Amino acid sequence: MSKYDPLTRYLKSSDEEIIRLTFEDIEDILGCPLSVSAKTYRAMWANSSSHLSKFWTNINWKVNHVNYEGEKYVEFIRSMPSKKNDALKINIPIVKALEVPPLLKNLHELYELGIIDRNIYDSKKKVLLDKIR
Repeated sequence: MSKYDPLTRYLKSSDEEIIRLTFEDIEDILGCPLSVSAKTYRAMWANSSSHLSKFWTNINWKVNHVNYEGEKYVEFIRSMPSKKNDALKINIPIVKALEVPPLLKNLHELYELGIIDRNIYDSKKKVLLDKIR
């Protein structure tokens, strides 16, 4: 058993798509302090090169952001939709043509990050493009 198993259980049991945990929250979940490296180096929270990454990537979560300034926190995001949400619900209102490129860029970034799969990307892109026609 690893000291990070409680974090895995916490993320796995959540219904949220994005979870922001302060370092103190994580320490409370773990029941022990984080290492100095985890509190200092972003690489400790990398999704692929860190030895810790298996504790969230194996259950379809990714670290989206680590903040070391002000309130220190780690933001986790589901890399696959939860079982309760077959697809990410992205409501796209009617938009102006000038707003489309940034929205498409954001949608593409979600796809590139592995947050949404190709089918969701294609369907949401089509919906977005249909809104401006």
